[in-house]
Amino acid sequence: MKMFKSFLACGAFLLLATSCDLFQPAAEKFSFRAGDYTVYENVLLDTVGNVVSGSTTRSTRTVVRTGVTIGGQSDAALTIDSSFTSAGRFSSADTTYYRVANDEVFYFFDLGAVSQIAAGLGGGGLTAGAITGFESKWIKLAELKDAAGTADFTPTEVTATISAQPFGAIALIARFTGRNQGAADVTIGSNRYRAHRQSQTFSVSASLPVIGRIQISTPVTYDLGIPAQNSTPRTILRTEQKAATFTLPLVGTTVIPGSRSTMTSFRAGSTF
Repeated sequence: MKMFKSFLACGAFLLLATSCDLFQPAAEKFSFRAGDYTVYENVLLDTVGNVVSGSTTRSTRTVVRTGVTIGGQSDAALTIDSSFTSAGRFSSADTTYYRVANDEVFYFFDLGAVSQIAAGLGGGGLTAGAITGFESKWIKLAELKDAAGTADFTPTEVTATISAQPFGAIALIARFTGRNQGAADVTIGSNRYRAHRQSQTFSVSASLPVIGRIQISTPVTYDLGIPAQNSTPRTILRTEQKAATFTLPLVGTTVIPGSRSTMTSFRAGSTF
């Protein structure tokens, strides 16, 4: 809708003692803007998708800066994700880079992400130089298209060697693929929003000395808000990752809980 039409619409709404936002174009798409601030409620999920009792926590995502140059691109947005315990105490902060270009959304898979995977495999407390042979890459997260895709995104694969106790050297391969599932309705609390829904499969395989080779694969669903429809916030509305189960030789079956992060509030940053 053009600004003139928005002005007329606001005028009509004011006569009815309501209000609207003059600065949100009807054709606005998902994006990241400096100052965007989203609060999420997070829960863990068991193997059948039920919420694990007592697992509710809170996190926030703040877009600190845009126009950042990294990974060969100069249009990245730097975000800080802060996590809090169930008691509300600060626990950790991670940085993530995103970019939106040609109706596609990407995130930067960097050394920090590999460290998190290694910690999940028992390689906590990694020291400098413990990760070798790794090349950071942009991973395609989404297509901002209302129609569902007919094919998966081109797979992206990253490799690394990790020196982690008690396993020693771990050869790690992470593989990402996904597909646009099209526009979908998302119900959060009493509100219904429109989103571009995306599926992604994240697979990790590793060779552990003595124990042998393991492989973990888990599907993830992302809902990216379409701000031009139903007053939907311009942010990632919800992320859900299924629980993963894998078997270690000589050790047995291990379950990594799934997780779900749901937006509870959003404050927009700079409009222009």
